[in-house]
Amino acid sequence: MSVAWRLLDYSFQDPFMNLAFEETLLRGRVEGESPDTLRLWQHPPVVSVGCYQNPKEEVDLEKCKQYGIKIIKRLSPGGSLYIDEGSLQYSLALDRNSISLPEKIEDSYSIFSNGVIETLSFFGIHAEFKPINDIVVNRRKISGASQSRMYNGILHHGTISINTRLDILEQVLKPSEIKLRAQGFQKLRDRVTTLNQEIGKIIPINIFKEELIKSF
Repeated sequence: MSVAWRLLDYSFQDPFMNLAFEETLLRGRVEGESPDTLRLWQHPPVVSVGCYQNPKEEVDLEKCKQYGIKIIKRLSPGGSLYIDEGSLQYSLALDRNSISLPEKIEDSYSIFSNGVIETLSFFGIHAEFKPINDIVVNRRKISGASQSRMYNGILHHGTISINTRLDILEQVLKPSEIKLRAQGFQKLRDRVTTLNQEIGKIIPINIFKEELIKSF
């Protein structure tokens, strides 16, 4: 028996409200007040920091101040991300028993990533899931995801780089040089990519949204 999910294409201009809304989706599902939900949303330029990270170690605070970029700490763990109007966020808020999932959280990322991979394929991009939580194109990251869980509730959210400003990304994030070299990259800019860069033309985010909804 198929079950209908709720679709929310809804964003706040205030990035802190966007994150508060994410927590509301999770809590609403746990408390039985909300159905399983797919949310599509966007941020103004921000650096999103994982809940266990220290912004002083992960982010160039002066560059963020210079560009007027807010730093936000999300509900979920993981690395720091630069997000702007060229990035698309998606969220899946669901009950653990709604779909069949592996026991380990790490193993569930590949299942939730399938919708993004299928959408990228529609636009002629061969993307692959890379554990723990990345989607890569020719070894370069185009999407990442993170999860927060509460009782039987799961909030899985991710960012897809459609036309993200990689020049700004490289300035405001402070990745580990050791980690970059271990992955075969000399600088952060070489490790990331965008949809528009890969296909050589501009895809409006609304067009991408339509295909993402179908894929999920």
